[in-house]
Parts: sequence; C-alpha cells; structure tokens
Amino acid sequence: MGCTFCQTGKLGLQRNLTSGEILSQILLANNSLEGRKVTNIVFMGMGEPLDNYDEVLKACQLMVDPNAMGLSMHRVTVSTSGLVPEIEKLGKDLPVRLAISLHQADDEKRSRMMPVNRKYPLSELKKTLMRYPAPKRYGVTFEYVMIEGENDTIEDARKLVKFVSGLKAKVNLIPINHFPGLEVKASTADRLKIFQSYLAERSIPAPVRYSRGQDISGGCGQLAAKTQEELNVDPRVLRRQRKQARFQSVG
Repeated sequence: MGCTFCQTGKLGLQRNLTSGEILSQILLANNSLEGRKVTNIVFMGMGEPLDNYDEVLKACQLMVDPNAMGLSMHRVTVSTSGLVPEIEKLGKDLPVRLAISLHQADDEKRSRMMPVNRKYPLSELKKTLMRYPAPKRYGVTFEYVMIEGENDTIEDARKLVKFVSGLKAKVNLIPINHFPGLEVKASTADRLKIFQSYLAERSIPAPVRYSRGQDISGGCGQLAAKTQEELNVDPRVLRRQRKQARFQSVG
C-alpha cells in the first residue's frame, strides 16, 4: 500500500495468497503446538488483507465454520489500512473483528504517510466504522505506530481522541521498528507515556505493543522476505538487485 514507515511495502506486490495458503499457516502452527491449537487469528503483517477480499473471506468463513475450524467470529481479526468499500462488504458478509492501521488522525499528514488516505480520507473511514457491526464487547482496534515528532504530540493525541469519539475503541501504540533506509525514529519513552496517559484519561485503552522478532527483521513494519545476508540491506536497493537478477537469468 506504499506506507512510508513500512519496509514490506517497499518490496512491491508479488502476488496474493489463496485461501488454502492462508489456512495452511494455521494447520502448520497447530501441528507444531504439541496438542494445543491456535485460538486467535489476526490478518496482519505483509500486505493488505482486504485487497485480497475474496480469498480472505473464504478463509475466514472456514475458520468460523463449526464443521471446519470452529472458531468464534470474535477470535478472528482482519486488519486493514482503510479500504472503505471492502470494510462495508465485510460488515455484511462476515463481521469478524476489525483492526484499522490508522497511525495519524490528520488527513494531510496521514495522506503523506499512507497513500490510501488520498482515496479514502478519514471522514469516509469514520462513517464506515460507525456503521460496522463490531462486537459491543471489543469494538474496533486501532494500530498507531509511534514516530518521534511525526505523530506523537499532544495535538496528535487530541485529534486521535476526536476521531475515535463515538466508537468503542482500543488503540495499540507501537514504537516504530527500524529498518535500513528508514529516516525516522521511534518516540521516546517519555513522549510515549504522555501520549498514552492522554488517551487513558479519556477512557481509551492504549496498551504499548513492543514487536518481537526484530533481530531477524520480523517486527511490525519490518516483514520482508530476505536471506541472512540481506537483513541489513535497504529494501529499495534489494528490490532493484532482485529485478536485475531476474532480468539477467531470463537473458
């Protein structure tokens, strides 16, 4: 989706997963859990789930089917950067839990960070979320990457509170993870605490989510298929290298 703070998007779209490939990840995880089973599913990480709507819907339907995986709809969450028509369709077809990659509650700033906002601005997104049949107990989750000086001021927090007003909301605060070529830094601990307190004082749960797997470039925003030798390579450089290699192999 071209988000500026995400390494994955800089590698470009390769292809979409089939519903079978999506479900196979759960089956493989179950096989490795030694008698236990996966109980909660989140579509998040690489790519935009709702840009692969039909296959994601098929997978979700089988996840909640009593004759298949038998999960509760409240245990399946689809994360999206804000594809408004698909959010509306999901609410009618299978209203699983919804997570929004928000990261900014100012239209101008969000459009710079997330190109999707130019097509579906915050006002349209908010109207759609107000209509989404989210479970009353859980509401809608918002993901908010904390970037120093970019979206972590009290003014930013004030705009965020205004945006989620009227919704039952939880905001996950995620200090941005570094990757080669990234020019911004994560918010300081002090600024993060002030931002979190501002939300909490207004009855908005705002846990801080620290990503695991950063040592293997597997944290939030770092996910990109790499070999060990490529871990510290700028994704834009890596993409050019791979295109050149494919061209040479064809030639």
